Amino acid sequence: MITMTPQAMLQPMAALSKREAKTEYQRKYRARMSEAELEAHRNYMREWRAKNRQKSNEQARAYRARNPNQVRSSNLKKVYGITLERFNDIFASQGNRCAICRADSTPGKNWHVDHCHGTGKIRGILCHHCNLMIGNARDNVGTLLAAVDYLK
Repeated sequence: MITMTPQAMLQPMAALSKREAKTEYQRKYRARMSEAELEAHRNYMREWRAKNRQKSNEQARAYRARNPNQVRSSNLKKVYGITLERFNDIFASQGNRCAICRADSTPGKNWHVDHCHGTGKIRGILCHHCNLMIGNARDNVGTLLAAVDYLK
């Protein structure tokens, strides 16, 4: 059972941002829970989401609408291992343009992180069309060169 109050757990975290403090509080809270308590909580949340799917989806949509940069940052970190700041640095080093066609805007929703699927290494930031082109060619240089020969 947890013996420390939330206020006591947050006191040493005063120097952290509100989000960092919340994350640290949650980490410490979970660390004090037994596996059985954690599993019971997970099961409760699964059941709650199943019973309240519409409400849960509405809450998620509202959060994404209120925090687009946080959502983008979380997705970049989870998928590519980079922060939003690193993404912006890469994009700025390209002159805020597509790394291939040099377009300064994209018809898609976002700019795309181009990466090697084998190594995970980030090659650059692409517009929607160039990302589709690279993806449809399956990152195969021979296919792209054949397309260039075809266009000539």
